[in-house]
Amino acid sequence: MAFDRRLDALCARLERSFGGRVLLLEAADRVNIIALAFRGGPARIAIKPLRERALALKALFRLPFDRMVNSILDRNRHTGRYLMLVPEAKE
Repeated sequence: MAFDRRLDALCARLERSFGGRVLLLEAADRVNIIALAFRGGPARIAIKPLRERALALKALFRLPFDRMVNSILDRNRHTGRYLMLVPEAKE
């Protein structure tokens, strides 16, 4: 799905349905995209604690949580400090 020409339209539909609270990340195969959609929650997430939690989970479960965070940051809106879940949210 990552190379599907309809990807932007599908993501726009998800964003309309969930008030913009959609995050995308690459699947391990780098061919597919994982979409996470939220009905509520914070408008933004601090990046530093997110990275710290990812490293702790990586050590605990031996899974690439740090790469998942990098993929989320590559594919979604963020500032230097925050991952933005809602487009209107200001730092």
